[in-house]
Amino acid sequence: MVLIISWYILFYYKRMYAKLKELNIVIILIGGLLISIVIAKLGKDYIDDIVNVRREMKERSRDVNLVMGRIAGLFIFPKMVVENPILGIGLGNYPIIRNNPKYLGFVPKSPKGKTDAHGYGGLVQLLVDGGIVMLFLFLWIIYSLFKNLRNNQRELENYLIIFLLFFVFGVQIYFLYPWILMGLLMSIANKKNEEKKIVVDARMINDSGIGTYLKNVIPYLIPKYDLVFLGTPKDLHKYENKLRNNIVKFTANIYSFAEQIYLPLIIPKCDIFWSPHINVPLFPIRAKKQVTTIHDINLLAFNNNFSILKKMYAKLLYKNAVKKAIK
Repeated sequence: MVLIISWYILFYYKRMYAKLKELNIVIILIGGLLISIVIAKLGKDYIDDIVNVRREMKERSRDVNLVMGRIAGLFIFPKMVVENPILGIGLGNYPIIRNNPKYLGFVPKSPKGKTDAHGYGGLVQLLVDGGIVMLFLFLWIIYSLFKNLRNNQRELENYLIIFLLFFVFGVQIYFLYPWILMGLLMSIANKKNEEKKIVVDARMINDSGIGTYLKNVIPYLIPKYDLVFLGTPKDLHKYENKLRNNIVKFTANIYSFAEQIYLPLIIPKCDIFWSPHINVPLFPIRAKKQVTTIHDINLLAFNNNFSILKKMYAKLLYKNAVKKAIK
């Protein structure tokens, strides 16, 4: 129950924290103190039984809470591991051979009709039943899952640690509910990310102003979106390992007629096309939406040296950028 609550807390801790902040700090402290007292009392009872185990076993030889479970298992399963360290005693064999005198020592036999388990959880169970080989294989699989979850970039790896903690704190490997929770975790991890595909015109990545702007914004986009860059591959090579899609080579000069001809042809189907400058395509493209960054209006305000044609083209680009950008 404690571990299930922990799993729930991991999923909803932000919301729970916000609610706890609304409570009086005195109530929270009293609740924490009561829980600590209960845990300390339970721990003290276990420690007393372990310290005086031989006496307790003689006096309470019929007490199944003592002669079976964790306290008895603490003195039984280490002998099994020492004798069968590589391949273990065989899956599910603990309750069958735990009454063997060479393992029991001073621990009484389990009562007839009772099936014992050492109670130290699935990891110890794998070590006892399957030896070092079985435990290593299990942990290797968990580690592989951990890496996949971490690479998934959805911060799910902490939930896998909680899954392992189930087996550390007494849950047997064949219990159903941890695996149900694991199935839910894998389902969430494998659910297709509904990421927006963004195409970025990155030809100006090495320019002073707009280039600096791009270099500072791009790192925040990479983890969250499915990106495609338009530009020179050698200028964008530092982002290659981080991109989940590709870099489309595009070297047409800024403000050129060539860029207006080829942009609609090379921009792939996407959710958003982002231009960090006013030179957005004049013709229709396969983007659902367009985003444009207009840093200034220098081409309109300081164009005395422009020809009439250049002035008209600059005005057209500004109007087109404003018109096509999503509001």
